[in-house]
Amino acid sequence: FQGFHFVAGLSPTLRRVADLLQVSFSKDLRHRFRIHSGTLEQCKYSLMGYGIPKDILPITNDGQIKMTAHMRWLQQRRHKDTLTVQARSNPSPIANLSTRATDSTIRVPG
Repeated sequence: FQGFHFVAGLSPTLRRVADLLQVSFSKDLRHRFRIHSGTLEQCKYSLMGYGIPKDILPITNDGQIKMTAHMRWLQQRRHKDTLTVQARSNPSPIANLSTRATDSTIRVPG
């Protein structure tokens, strides 16, 4: 965990919520918590100062939520969950093998 960035935008209510959150955090976490307020563009450029690319945010400049990446993530997550459920219901026979050492020796004739 490196840090936590709260984007309040132009909302005074969200800014107050962020301030209350920051006060409630421990000293160590408080130093890792940053609040970004202003227009969306100002927030994006503020985040860039911390190495967060502005294109990575799931929102467009006109405030629309970008759904493509989210839907792709959901599809990958559902696939991973399906594989996990299948693995639990059909355990591999290899998982039942014992790994303990034996006293047997293989001899090659010759």
